[in-house]
Amino acid sequence: MTADSVAISAQGDVAGDINATNAITVSAVGNIESNMSGVDVVVEAQGNIAGKLNANVVSISAGGNVAVNLDADNSTVEAVGEANLSGSSSSVTVNASGGSFSGDFKLISNVGEAVVVVNGRPEVNDKLANYPDTESRVNRVRLRILREGRPIPDCRRR
Repeated sequence: MTADSVAISAQGDVAGDINATNAITVSAVGNIESNMSGVDVVVEAQGNIAGKLNANVVSISAGGNVAVNLDADNSTVEAVGEANLSGSSSSVTVNASGGSFSGDFKLISNVGEAVVVVNGRPEVNDKLANYPDTESRVNRVRLRILREGRPIPDCRRR
């Protein structure tokens, strides 16, 4: 489908290519599997979302998992399940139960409670990463290990 602007609201699944010179809005009670290209793309599904999204601004909200190839300036991804992204985006805000990003993602803001892996590197929630008590405890353990010259201890409770 190609048009100036596209708005789809489905009681089931949505599949197919959608191209617009302006905005695309797609919502579905089921899953969405689509390649979309427009200026602004908004995708909402109670199920899973998959495909390729190309736009200046992308907003994704899924009741399931997200598996998307992105080409966007600014992106927002919310998923009850995992968010697995590839491609590129200048800025991504993510809230998901986990997942991984591979590609060229300049700025990632993890606002959820789960860890997402970005190009092999774990990214924790911004608040957790800056929580002073966590940082000081980790640094105290690192210093003790370095001073004593011993291997990293097994931290599991016994």
